[in-house]
Amino acid sequence: MDLPPEVPAVKEQPTDLSRCRSCGKPDVKLLDAWVCEECAAEVRTRGSVWEPYAPPLSDPPVEEKYAELLRAARVLLEKKAPEDQVFPTLAFAGYALGQGIKERFAEKARLVQAWGKPKVWQTEVNRFVSRFPSARPVQIIDDVFILEQEPVSIRVVRYAHTDVPELVEIHVYQRRDRTEPEEIARRYEQKLTAAGIPCDVGDKLLPMSAELFEGRVIITVPNHKHDMPPSVAEAIFRGERPRFQHPEAVRRYCEFAIGSPREGSNGFARALNRRGGRRPESSKWLIPACVVLCLREIAEIEDNEEIYRLLNEYVYGKKRFLGDGSDTGNINTLWQYVDHYPARVKKPLYAAWRAFDYTG
Repeated sequence: MDLPPEVPAVKEQPTDLSRCRSCGKPDVKLLDAWVCEECAAEVRTRGSVWEPYAPPLSDPPVEEKYAELLRAARVLLEKKAPEDQVFPTLAFAGYALGQGIKERFAEKARLVQAWGKPKVWQTEVNRFVSRFPSARPVQIIDDVFILEQEPVSIRVVRYAHTDVPELVEIHVYQRRDRTEPEEIARRYEQKLTAAGIPCDVGDKLLPMSAELFEGRVIITVPNHKHDMPPSVAEAIFRGERPRFQHPEAVRRYCEFAIGSPREGSNGFARALNRRGGRRPESSKWLIPACVVLCLREIAEIEDNEEIYRLLNEYVYGKKRFLGDGSDTGNINTLWQYVDHYPARVKKPLYAAWRAFDYTG
């Protein structure tokens, strides 16, 4: 039986003479191109494109798929990393890289290649921070990408379809140590000055606002003509530039809106403060707890014995969690951090996950 020209000739003999090279059906009569009569007829009558059969790929072992997460946790433990490095580093490794997002691997590869070259490194760091403003790359250790939580990021929001600044958003992030109003005002002034935007208004009636949103406080600073219709912004500002509050006014407002972490304060300081030990050793339980949350929530591993195996083999390099009843102290402490300290572990980790999700 002659085959249509669309069916390519086979240059080498298949290993399984009874399996169709197109649909993969076993135990069928094969034609000269090692396809079955049904597939040959499909090519002839419908003009289908013949594609070699490939068996479905099985998922890689979890230790391979989440190797970035496990390796990052090991490095963080070895360097006794502070909390402000733990959450963004493990969120990027577990969430962004663990899900196999190609763009995140490319971003990491650029930074790994730039490490040790100060000018190139700074360029790549600035590129990364422009995309993910809540975290800053600080180091590469054993191919592990170490990030640190930024205290503040500043975003200039422009009127739709124009280049005219409408307002400035100041994002103040949850951190181990309090971010002082002076530091917020300094970064605000630095951002606007670099963008060529005047910040010299001293009008106390110019409204500013603050709201708590997913583990951070967003302070909004409008321009000096905030009450005009957005549709006429481009025309109004054709002859003058939008101006914004003076940094000293921003500092005073941050002092009022954020307040003090002391009990009884009306500000957002308590929501921004992570309670816990201040010594480097305080992270020793945060790190495995974050790994457990990533393995449960992202890898969907429900078997505790499998989680202990991954921690023992790939994070600690020894049997830290036995799970046989002889190490109840370690086991209990681990699960207390995972399940009973949401403000200290789960919430900041989830916020770090979302930081790498929102920007695409």
